[in-house]
Amino acid sequence: MQIFHELHYNGNTIILMLGIIIGVMSLVVLVSLTSGASGSVTNKISSLGSDLLTVMISDDKGKPIKLDDLYEFRDYSEISEVSPIAQSQVAADYADNSETSTVYGVTGGYKDINGLTIGSGRFINNSDVENHTNVAVISADLAEDSSTETYSNYELYIPFTSLVRLADSVPTSITNFCVAAESDKTLDAAENRMETLLMERFENDDEAFSIMNQSEIMEALSDVTNIL
Repeated sequence: MQIFHELHYNGNTIILMLGIIIGVMSLVVLVSLTSGASGSVTNKISSLGSDLLTVMISDDKGKPIKLDDLYEFRDYSEISEVSPIAQSQVAADYADNSETSTVYGVTGGYKDINGLTIGSGRFINNSDVENHTNVAVISADLAEDSSTETYSNYELYIPFTSLVRLADSVPTSITNFCVAAESDKTLDAAENRMETLLMERFENDDEAFSIMNQSEIMEALSDVTNIL
């Protein structure tokens, strides 16, 4: 005689099964989103190259770094290019819309240091910086969306000197700047050179500034990715 076992599902069992299914689906979606986001950020940072240094000044000891001081760093063989990084939030008006955009004050070296590519036109040059020229380089997203009258928080780059002149919140002294080494093989040497120069300038106070190189950024990103 063949025996059949009848399974009886009550309301609690169904709810439990739904909970398990939803939980598994949520986990799959979360892992997929995390992996995609991590990969996108990793690729973005990797595209900057492996010869980048980022310097932040927290205490200039009454000896602020000016633009001419920054240019002098290029005289050292370990360093190929430098650029200040100042920023300000502005209201971008288009038709009846007004949205917030981030304006970066930089010099011509910023493009090569950060591996930017120009879709059309040209980037900021030394003449623009010297003459405080009213020119701007806009992101591709801003250029594309301007035709649809929709904006988000987009970026544009103008000469550092122009931003100082236009924005009261941006001082002439430089507190953030980026440095490109001659190559990834000379990155450590460039970092050591910058550390020596800044220690001499800021009374041997290693807490007056910080230097982060690209490899440290990638290691930090790797730790975050592993946690996620």
